[in-house]
Amino acid sequence: MSDIRQKALDLLEDLKLERDELGLQMHLAGQEIKTEWEELEHKWAHLVGQAKVAGKESQKAAKLLNADLHKAAEGLDELGEDVLKDIKHGYQRVRQALK
Repeated sequence: MSDIRQKALDLLEDLKLERDELGLQMHLAGQEIKTEWEELEHKWAHLVGQAKVAGKESQKAAKLLNADLHKAAEGLDELGEDVLKDIKHGYQRVRQALK
């Protein structure tokens, strides 16, 4: 597995754990935080969908050429990096608001 792909998978796992923890605290939150949470949930669902598509595409590419696999992994990294950062920062804002 490429280093870039492993880092992306590790970050996705970290975000999933934080998402799960914050989800348990949401019943105590105010409406503003709930609205931000809903927006983050939408972004999360979109990111997970993109990751699945990219994974399927990278499997096809691996069967054809190893070079294509690297292109697909780089594409996922470029496409998902901004969304990953946005979700991570959103989770930080939610966690701060819940304190």
